[in-house]
Amino acid sequence: MKIHKIKYLLLILAVTVLISGCGITQITDKNKSSASINPDAVGTNPDLFDTWSPLSFERGQTLSYNFEINTGKYTVNGNFILSVNGLFKSKPNFSWQFTIGHETNSGSFRGSSADFVAKLKEFCSENTVEAMIFEALFTTYEGTEMFNNLVASKTDLEIGMTWTTSYQGQSYEHKLESVDTYGAIDGFSVVSSVNGIPSQVICISPFIPLPSMVMFLMESDSGEASHIVCELSGAVLPD
Repeated sequence: MKIHKIKYLLLILAVTVLISGCGITQITDKNKSSASINPDAVGTNPDLFDTWSPLSFERGQTLSYNFEINTGKYTVNGNFILSVNGLFKSKPNFSWQFTIGHETNSGSFRGSSADFVAKLKEFCSENTVEAMIFEALFTTYEGTEMFNNLVASKTDLEIGMTWTTSYQGQSYEHKLESVDTYGAIDGFSVVSSVNGIPSQVICISPFIPLPSMVMFLMESDSGEASHIVCELSGAVLPD
């Protein structure tokens, strides 16, 4: 996650909210599927991640997220839904919908997962809130080195384990905090800090290609605390 870009977007968002008067959308969770991790078995090699591919989507998946963006002065709540269907495995149909206040914005695309991610990024670039949610959910795995100890290195998973990494010249300290559930889907919550100050919490689930929760803590240009939170509220998993 590029913190400087998020801070810039938060500044634009403050102006956007002031002009548009975006409200709060009430979301009703409808969990149609679940996937569990046994916390007692966490101290073993992470076999759950053997077939996990971040940002690689499958037909039959539907992911619904509630989100909140707080600029320090303004708060915007909403919902993002992504569904993957279609007849062709290599080029499924992607459909998505953003609900922000009383407004809904949707789109669709047929193609590979990589092409879809590029298309959605382009789609979201025209709306500040959507661009921030894309940044939070879809660019989290750009710096995969941040999670190698958890996912790729095959070390034992232990609650409380810590490690450090470097990404784009910045040093991060990470801690595997707990096994948590969002939208009936379990995942591993990792707290990341910079110079001892928590900057983000990401719940990595081996059952879905996106994080089940992301929370970014930051300071706005005016010095006020601000945050972005996206939580999985429900999911449908492939058979």
